[in-house]
Amino acid sequence: MKTFSLKQNTLQGFTLIEVLVAVSLFVTIVTLAMGALFQAQSVNARLQANQTILDGMNLSFETMTRDIRYGSIFYCDTTVPTPVAVMKRKSCPFDLGTSPGTTIFFMPVDAVDPNDRVGYYASSSKIYKWSYTNGSLDEPRPITSDEVAIDILNFYVTGANTTQQAVDNGSEENATSSTPDNLQPIINVAITGSTKVEKTTNEQVKFELQTTISPRGIDN
Repeated sequence: MKTFSLKQNTLQGFTLIEVLVAVSLFVTIVTLAMGALFQAQSVNARLQANQTILDGMNLSFETMTRDIRYGSIFYCDTTVPTPVAVMKRKSCPFDLGTSPGTTIFFMPVDAVDPNDRVGYYASSSKIYKWSYTNGSLDEPRPITSDEVAIDILNFYVTGANTTQQAVDNGSEENATSSTPDNLQPIINVAITGSTKVEKTTNEQVKFELQTTISPRGIDN
């Protein structure tokens, strides 16, 4: 008599529930990873955009400070004086209780006329360059982009006058003495503002710039 034995099959597959759970976990992990990747790309793009804006702001700041460094006959005030002929010399030193200047004017290094002047001031969240050349007033033009909002532009000028009496009286036109003050002008510039990245609602990046300038030429 022959006997037959059934050999039990030990190979088993995944159940439908196990497959569904595994797929769900995989999709969840991939979704989280893609979200983190997109977020990282967004942050990186915002940082690059802000860095580009700040690089442009630094270039504008360097352009202004270079013009001041090679200038002479400095006039610091809070308004644009009229006529230009009154722009003799005027300091606005850093003293407690004294307001800083918000405009600065000076004779540029490439002046062709004794009355030629260049000036800088802030208006409508931009820094403007003002020029009076050979008897003609040019249209002020912005040197900062629309992606930058300038909140404060201050100038502190010491030693702009050439006589001690002018220092005492505050401006060169009030001078009654020719005694030299022996002070080389020193100009401090302080700027605060923020970036404005287009097509984004992310928080703006605030910045502060400050420098001290001593003119290259003797201005006394």
